[in-house]
Amino acid sequence: ARRAALATWRASLRAAERERLDASWALALDATDEARARYKETLEEVDDWYADSERYEKLTTWKRAPLDETVMDREVRVLASAAEPRQVDGALLRKISSAQADLSHLFATHRGEIDGTPTSNAEIEKILTQSDDVALREKAWRAFRDVGREARAPLIELVELRNEAARSIGYRDHYAMALAQQELDEDELFGLLQRLERATRAPFRTRKAVHDVERAERFDISVEELRPWHYQNVFFQRVYPKTTIDLDEVYAGVDFTDVASRFFDGLGLNVRGVLEKSDLYPREGKNQHAFCTDLDREGDTRILCNIVPGARWMTTLLHELGHAAYNRYIDRSLPWSLRSPASIAATEAVAMLMGRQASSVEFLIEYTNLPAMEVTPLSGELRRMQAFQMQAFVRWALVMVHFERALYADPRREDLDAHWFELVERFQLVPPVPEHEGPDWAAKIHF
Repeated sequence: ARRAALATWRASLRAAERERLDASWALALDATDEARARYKETLEEVDDWYADSERYEKLTTWKRAPLDETVMDREVRVLASAAEPRQVDGALLRKISSAQADLSHLFATHRGEIDGTPTSNAEIEKILTQSDDVALREKAWRAFRDVGREARAPLIELVELRNEAARSIGYRDHYAMALAQQELDEDELFGLLQRLERATRAPFRTRKAVHDVERAERFDISVEELRPWHYQNVFFQRVYPKTTIDLDEVYAGVDFTDVASRFFDGLGLNVRGVLEKSDLYPREGKNQHAFCTDLDREGDTRILCNIVPGARWMTTLLHELGHAAYNRYIDRSLPWSLRSPASIAATEAVAMLMGRQASSVEFLIEYTNLPAMEVTPLSGELRRMQAFQMQAFVRWALVMVHFERALYADPRREDLDAHWFELVERFQLVPPVPEHEGPDWAAKIHF
């Protein structure tokens, strides 16, 4: 009976999830009001599926009495865990779905303005990576953050709605519930983060001091005069330290999809079908970020990018294709409900490993026009650059994780915006801009 019930439930959930993912993909490609409305509807349909109290009661009963078959037992646990957050008031679920769809629409359609001209995130990143015009760089940095002013209020509202739902079923807040959903122990997680902070503190401080000197020399200013817009990324989550080889120039004339296809071919992982269905270049109305989505868990995996020439997007393309390759090669003999990454940490680790290849000696020799005799002597330099990039990302991740926990703990705290800048200075060693205020954190789509 349980096997038959799971098969029936699996089929209906599969159909609802496919509709949701199709709608999400359509909204990302063209954020029209119609696309937003359809996405809301499909979110509600999936919520309704999981909210079914009779089904949830059966799942929790079965979960308490382990089944003989390990796979079936795991499927029951996964479905019960996903259904738990939906065991709340239906009107509240509708509000949460609506808020999520509205924010997705906002981030897809918003364009920061430079001197009154709407400017894409890709163009802003290009300015920060390449331009020597400091005034333009500052305008670009501020333009990127414009969306935060619009997103702050609805984001806080969404946080409060999520907290209300989580507390109604016994959790401290949504943050604690989300970690439980991912089978992560909060104390263990923050213990690990504390060790990472200690381990990266001194090397990051030392290498950033060198980087600051390099940036100050480029703009003919003192280190004390450096501001966030003198760096190459709006949040300082990526760094491109000075090296003998200019990787932006190296990748300016490269066919990204050809290089990526051949690289994954070399690993025995075919991503050509992924690329054929993907959307890779920026345009008006399109989501400006990058992500991978698995539409059916049967092989229809796609990525969205906004590629412009340069090292940043070669890295990002390889990163997203790392996610895609992971998805495509999940064992399809498993029940549909279990054909997903074992953990978000696992798929992210694969993606980051793949993205990092864009600055490796072996990759540059094999997939660019640089001669081996020119690249090989730079092995140590490139590895030091990679180490600094990874340190910088760890320090950025510490900002995100600590702020997100504080956000869900008290979204109405009076010093919320200021707390963001405190964390940025503490972990990233980037001091706040004098007299600059505002919800910079809300410009980060990941919240």
